[in-house]
Amino acid sequence: MPIPGLSSRALNTPPSPIRKLTPLARQAKLAGKKVYHLNIGQPDIKSPKEYFEGVGLFHQDVLAYEDSQGNETLCRAWSEYTNRQLGLKTRPDNFLITSGASEALIFVFMVCCDPGDEVVIFDPTYANYLGFAAIAGVKLVPVPCEIETDFGLPARHAIEEKLSSRTRAILLCSPQ
Repeated sequence: MPIPGLSSRALNTPPSPIRKLTPLARQAKLAGKKVYHLNIGQPDIKSPKEYFEGVGLFHQDVLAYEDSQGNETLCRAWSEYTNRQLGLKTRPDNFLITSGASEALIFVFMVCCDPGDEVVIFDPTYANYLGFAAIAGVKLVPVPCEIETDFGLPARHAIEEKLSSRTRAILLCSPQ
């Protein structure tokens, strides 16, 4: 039965599979087991002292919103880095800084794809791609990566055979 007030987009967006793991992790902890939270990207390494030192140097009275494009210094730094490391010719205005990868991926799906378009992914993949694609009405087309090859990228022909006239992007996130 539909929930009153929810859009069809909301009703057709699958819940995050990651959230299903939380109660299981809680049960394992209560049973005295060590739990590694790889499912939510929760860091388990010590944060750099430079981060906290930087926070301590912040003395403005208001923590205001950043420019909608993102911090100009950061956009410039990313542009310089990618140009130097990858031999590209980007400009700072080619970058959009977001508050997280989830937000960025939803933006990419919405900007690059129309409903029904396809994005090729490598499987196993990040489970939340399913929800992001559903929000945008995008079909994910998986290319299997095999344990026998340490989940490395498959041969070029295996990728190319998944391409169609509806393919708008190949999503490569490494490591995923």
